[in-house]
Amino acid sequence: DIKRKAIIVAHNLTPSDTVGFKKKFVLGFVSDTGGSTSHAAIIARSLGIPAVVGLGDFSSRVRPFDRLIVDGLSGQVILHPKPETEELYRKARDRFEEMEKELLKIKDYPAVTLDGRTIELSGNIETADEAQEVIDHGARGIGLFRTEYFFITRGTLPGEEEQYRYYLNVIRKMSPDPVLFRTLDVGGDKLAAWVDDNIEANPFMGWRGIRFTLSRKDILRTQLRAMYRAAAHGPARIMFPMVSIVDEVRQALSICSEVRDDLKKERYQIGEKVEIGVMIETPSAVA
Repeated sequence: DIKRKAIIVAHNLTPSDTVGFKKKFVLGFVSDTGGSTSHAAIIARSLGIPAVVGLGDFSSRVRPFDRLIVDGLSGQVILHPKPETEELYRKARDRFEEMEKELLKIKDYPAVTLDGRTIELSGNIETADEAQEVIDHGARGIGLFRTEYFFITRGTLPGEEEQYRYYLNVIRKMSPDPVLFRTLDVGGDKLAAWVDDNIEANPFMGWRGIRFTLSRKDILRTQLRAMYRAAAHGPARIMFPMVSIVDEVRQALSICSEVRDDLKKERYQIGEKVEIGVMIETPSAVA
């Protein structure tokens, strides 16, 4: 609901809070909780919004309309800065923005090492709107589309047709470069209004990612149907999150096969060469 430029100060900011920020109004944000690898911080980086998190009780010291400096590079926040300090940071900000402009001049150069090895340099996104940012910065395709943000910023589950149009928009924008869709990864610090009956003390290794979607196959099937239909219009890949045992992969592959067969019987066009992968992010998956 923010209608003017401001810095957000809060005790805690969830990914669904931060993904809804409008960049033209939110100049930066500060929170008492969180860390540099929390999803709120990841989204801040992708949106280009300065953020400092994990400041303890800082929010209790701030009042509306206080002046703040948020230095996302050093992780410092200055409350009630002196005029000379503000001027110092304005100049630092101008230098940073100038450096970003200079870097954009080389964005279209090929990503090739001195010994001739080509690197696939892709961009990660949370929302479909960010696809244009990836193109503007010279990346070749989407290396990770965190699809859960389409789910957690709303009160109800999106249907197949709505998801299909959403994914299709990104595929068409990025084609002929590939888009890698990660299936729904809720749990941990990513909570949705429509799934709040399994709150855990330590959910990061619990009921989340592929374990959640395999227990709610209706949600997984709907998402996969939308993805396979969208993949008919450009190169796409699918990746499953928080995998810990091989059996989870076997179950997921079986559902993919069933979904493809069903769509063909229903005379839908689907992507025939959709690569399937998993995220290696749990100790057991590594082992």
